[in-house]
Amino acid sequence: MAPSLTEFRAEYLELMLRFLWRQWSAVGVAGHAETGDRWAIDPEALLAFTCTIGRYDPRLFDEVLDWLVTNERFISVQRLKTVVHREGFRGGGVLTAVAGVMGKRGIGTKWRRLASGGREEPEDRFLFRRADNAVLPLVGEPDPVFKSYGWLRNPLDLRGLSSEFPPYAKNCLWLRLRALFGVSARCEIALLLLVSGRAGASDIARQTFYFHRTIQDAVGEMSRSGLVTSRRQGRERLYALSAPEKWESLLELDQGALNWVCWPPLLSALEAIWLCIQPDAFAKLPPLLQMSELRKLMREGVSAKLGRSGLTASLPDAERLAGMAYLDELLVAIRNLLG
Repeated sequence: MAPSLTEFRAEYLELMLRFLWRQWSAVGVAGHAETGDRWAIDPEALLAFTCTIGRYDPRLFDEVLDWLVTNERFISVQRLKTVVHREGFRGGGVLTAVAGVMGKRGIGTKWRRLASGGREEPEDRFLFRRADNAVLPLVGEPDPVFKSYGWLRNPLDLRGLSSEFPPYAKNCLWLRLRALFGVSARCEIALLLLVSGRAGASDIARQTFYFHRTIQDAVGEMSRSGLVTSRRQGRERLYALSAPEKWESLLELDQGALNWVCWPPLLSALEAIWLCIQPDAFAKLPPLLQMSELRKLMREGVSAKLGRSGLTASLPDAERLAGMAYLDELLVAIRNLLG
């Protein structure tokens, strides 16, 4: 039996929140979530996604802030801005407030520059909501930093329980390379070549969300080390690690331990689906009109975003399935994606 939109919306949000807990717990956020995921976690894409979906779980949201205080030096704010802009993440206003929290704690000029964008909305809005869209009311005065950016929430009280990322967890390879080499495009280049084998500068730039010139210059210099090789294929030059088994030995990885996932388009696609079905106005539409809007969203970019992620997902055929039956198969596909 196909689910109703209300049932679909509730399970979809639960799937996303469980996914977020699993990913953040893997990198050191206080919590318990088992993970056997075969991918390296992209911290910038995950943070951008959390600024929208994390608003439905205040404990998760605050534990992520707690983790940021300890690990913020391994976050690329410039790449974060690029990810948000290129993929159209909608949590930019919340992200600015998060940067304001970091700046108020005297953590890095990079956060203060991000926070300088100020508030985006003329009126204050409640930060946290329940699954049914009801706001979480305040107890006492609102947090002053978040209120300065137009968000109302209870005063922030970080528990200090989140830890530094676990360096030997395979999911933390992205952060581990940054700890080893510094926060730069070279970490993403090494990670992509280690996991995927061989790629050109244009493809590396698309997959890692750096400018093409940045990647071209960095990978060209890396090839001078002898640890990265290059060869011409047609009009493009392809790059690879000269001895990937030595990198795997150094990083204590089994061969094929990780798969490459291009996280920004995947997470922005999931965010777009949620923002389509979440409003109360959408819930009041006739079911056939709801399905029409959802199909339109999938056709106009969401399906393509999921395709660019590199994760294979059997998305339902929007033209073949009639009425609410489309929801059932879409939910199955999303379970497979997030699981």
